[in-house]
Amino acid sequence: GLAALGVGLWRVVYASVFHQPAFCRRILLVGAGDSGRALVLGIRSLGQDSGIQLVGLVDDQPDVPEIAGCPRLGACGDIVRLLAEHGVGEIVVAVTGPSRMSSALVETLVQCWSRGLPVTPMPLFFEEVMGALPVEYLGQSVFALLYERSFALRRVWEAAQRLIDIVVATVGLLVLLPFLPFIALAI
Repeated sequence: GLAALGVGLWRVVYASVFHQPAFCRRILLVGAGDSGRALVLGIRSLGQDSGIQLVGLVDDQPDVPEIAGCPRLGACGDIVRLLAEHGVGEIVVAVTGPSRMSSALVETLVQCWSRGLPVTPMPLFFEEVMGALPVEYLGQSVFALLYERSFALRRVWEAAQRLIDIVVATVGLLVLLPFLPFIALAI
C-alpha cells in the first residue's frame, strides 16, 4: 500500500515537473510546404506529452496562415527576431531542396547554427521524433552535415539525463530504506 502510494506520488511530481515549458523542445519550423505539413501533422499526432512544442512556422509565402494549429509567425527574414521573442530552442528546416532556399535564408540558418542553436533538417528530426524516415521528403539537404554537432550534444544530454535518473532513484531508495523492513513484513 505504501509503495503504491509512493509510486503514485512520484508519478504526479514527475509529470508536473517535467511537463513545464523549461523541459519542452521549442521548435521553429522553416517551410510550410508538403514536408512542413507532414512534420506538423506528425508532431500533432504524438500529442502534448511528446515534449515538443511547435512555436510556429516561417515561410516566405504570405498565403499560408497556419498548418493544423501551428501559426505562421512571419517570413524567413524574421527568424532571428522570432528566436528571442518565442524562446526557440531549435530550428527545423522543412525545405527539401537547397535550390528553394534563398542565400539570405541559408546565411541566417548558418548564423543561428554557429551561435549554438540546433538547426536540424526535417527528415532527421522526423526520424528522431517519429521513428520513421520520410523518404519522400529527403531531398538534398545542405544541413545534414550540421546535424552531427547537435547530435553529439544530444548524446551528452541523454547521458546527463540518465545520470540524473540514477541519482534520483538512488536518493529515493535511500529515503525508503528505513521503511523496507516494514514493507517486507506487510507482504
